[in-house]
Order: sequence, then structure tokens, then C-alpha cells
Amino acid sequence: MTLGETSAFIRAYEKPTFFGEQAMRKILNSDKIESQALKAIQNYHAEVVTEAENAIAANEWVIIGMKQNPVVKSARNHLKGLNISFHYIEHGSYFSMWKPRLAIKLWSGWPTFPQVFHKGVLIGGYSDLKKYRSPVPISLD
Repeated sequence: MTLGETSAFIRAYEKPTFFGEQAMRKILNSDKIESQALKAIQNYHAEVVTEAENAIAANEWVIIGMKQNPVVKSARNHLKGLNISFHYIEHGSYFSMWKPRLAIKLWSGWPTFPQVFHKGVLIGGYSDLKKYRSPVPISLD
């Protein structure tokens, strides 16, 4: 990748900022949440979130998905086609386990599956994975 291509890649994946902070969608400030409600939020399928955090910390590539979703399958096949090993976490299908998947969505802020992570960073979904160019060389097995 040339210097110009690298700069264009970095600009394409830069996060917008406001007053020096990374811009995210708005979320309710915790000081505006009653303590019992805050506890319920913190404990909502916390084991599923912990599983994701641990997998992301331990693996270069992680895909979080669900059964029956063709876009999840496409993301997995994309990495397989590049001979990139990855850790896959699957929670339910269209007919089950929507609440644990909701906990993942609330935690990451990403609204759909798959959720693809590289070196601890959320890339996005399958369409984002296809466009993704790592700023560092990708390890191929």
C-alpha cells in the first residue's frame, strides 16, 4: 500500500470527533438512570458480553453471529476464503436467543449481525469487512 493509499484508508476509517472526544451515538448518561435500573442494565446478559470481550482479547479475528443468517455465513466464508483463522461466537437464530444478541448489540453499539472484530477493534458487518484494509499487515495462516 502506498503512502497515498494508506492516508486515504486512514481517513476513511477515522472516527469523527467533537471537542476532542470520539463521536458516538447518544446514550443516556448514567447519572440520569436510577440505581436499580443501572444495576439491571449492567447485569443484562453480562455473561454474553464477557464472553465476547474475552474472545476479542484472545483472538486476532472474531465474528459474532447467529444461525440461519446468510450475511453471517458470508462473513465467515470471506475470512475462510482468505485463509484467515477466526474465533466464531454464535448465539441462537431468528427463533431463539434474541435477548443475549441484544446485549451484544447494546454493548458494541452495532445494530446488526455479524459483528466483525480485528485486533480488538469493531470493523462492522460483512459489507465493512469486504472493504476493510488493515493499517497493519493481516496475519495469514
